[in-house]
Amino acid sequence: MYRGAHAGRLTFVLTALLSAWQVAAAIQPAARLSFVDLFHEYRSGDADRAVQILSTWSPRQIDRDAKLPPGQDDAWAKAALALFLIEALRESSPGATDKAERLIAEAYDRAKSSNDTRLLTFCRDWYFVGLTSHVHLSMDAEAELRRRFSADPLTQLELGKKAERYLEVILHPDRDGYALGFGHTEVHGTSSHGPYGEDAAKAEHAYRAALALDPTLIEARLRLGRVLWFLDRRDEAERDLSQASREAMAASAPTLVYLANLFLGELNEERGRVDDARNAYETAIRAHPVGQVAYLALGRLLLATGRDEEGWTAIASALNGSTWARQAPDPWRVYAMDDTNWSSAVRFGHLRSQVRQP
Repeated sequence: MYRGAHAGRLTFVLTALLSAWQVAAAIQPAARLSFVDLFHEYRSGDADRAVQILSTWSPRQIDRDAKLPPGQDDAWAKAALALFLIEALRESSPGATDKAERLIAEAYDRAKSSNDTRLLTFCRDWYFVGLTSHVHLSMDAEAELRRRFSADPLTQLELGKKAERYLEVILHPDRDGYALGFGHTEVHGTSSHGPYGEDAAKAEHAYRAALALDPTLIEARLRLGRVLWFLDRRDEAERDLSQASREAMAASAPTLVYLANLFLGELNEERGRVDDARNAYETAIRAHPVGQVAYLALGRLLLATGRDEEGWTAIASALNGSTWARQAPDPWRVYAMDDTNWSSAVRFGHLRSQVRQP
């Protein structure tokens, strides 16, 4: 008994020591990595690992060591470092974001002087990331975009999206009003869908500017229609949403077809056009068969008009979890809820691919 118990305890101790050694062995190489090693890993190796390790560094360590490797002073290296810093330290190190902002400004100046359109596009998209709520920069990303890229249609689209995010003013009993998650703003008007502030006009202006620069920009027309709907300008909204739907179908853009018809269905419901609403929701589902929101909207409409069996079938389709497993979020969720966790990851992935080296 005693010898068996002793052997068991000894085995347990040895196993614990072995496990601790294995953990230490796994951590130790990461701890020994210099910033040069991490930067190389980010551009040429396991970028996720590099981001994870850098995210654990202290601001002091970042300020001291986060520098371009010797001999790497080209514009793309600066762009890569600017991206690496904000991807790893989105909210935790103001000094790092200051450094990133200086680097991207230098990369922009070089791209501008050499007319490097690829690098200019990267810089623009880097500033786009700065518009999201998950990346806290000390600079005003919106102002930088207006100063550097105001004649670019995608810039106007992104500025419109930022304004649309705060379109509705959430009332507060102790103030004139405030925009949810964005601080104080005044109420400029009230539609049947809710009160709105100055961001309504900003969003409309930006989307119209985007379309003036590029009339084929379907998402700008789609979003303009949605803003006009919110403002009760339904005839204008219907024209833009219908045109966006047609153009999205012609361009084989199912996500945009889905959203345009989801919005058209809602507009038609408001106007009492039940058949038109049903056609719109069914068009949305055909374009994006895993669109839960469209199934729910269709089911609700069918139930409201006495078609119970069809309605519950549509709702059951929306609630079938196995259908949505391993799918991207419903486009309406990304659109309506500003799902920056998901959209930021997509943006960072795209930008990261631009600075990778073989």
